[in-house]
Amino acid sequence: QNVRGLNDPNHFKNKIKYLSNTNSNIIITQETKLKKIPSQTKNSIFSTSIQASGGVGLIHDDSILGDSNIVNNRIITFITQHFILINIYAPNDIYERVTFFDSIDSLLTQIKKNNPKLPVILAGDFNTHLNIFDTSNSKNFNPKQKDKITLQNLLNKHNLID
Repeated sequence: QNVRGLNDPNHFKNKIKYLSNTNSNIIITQETKLKKIPSQTKNSIFSTSIQASGGVGLIHDDSILGDSNIVNNRIITFITQHFILINIYAPNDIYERVTFFDSIDSLLTQIKKNNPKLPVILAGDFNTHLNIFDTSNSKNFNPKQKDKITLQNLLNKHNLID
């Protein structure tokens, strides 16, 4: 579901209503590009974007209770009794992505230290293709690109699976 146009309060309200009426327990969004945080609806949290990029959101139904936190305009965490969900929107720039993935590594280390038994779901838009099958443009695929290596190291370190 395209979430463009969420800066319009009516569009935001209609999208939240639409997404809430799906049979999903949790819905995450990226690239919301919200300039200001709209009046939060029940069971939702959204970050604002900086300039023309960023913005993440999370909507959950009443069956899932947890603590949500806006880390920055590209990261939201949601910690429940049963799992940890981290919704991300990685930058488009390769060098910014490397720094971003390093910050996710630090965040994961901290969160897992406080919640060692909870499984972690790291989801969102990584803006990175880890293997050639993830892209339609295989000619430009470079497995030795720094962001790919950093992300793969992050996944390995925290026992996450792509």
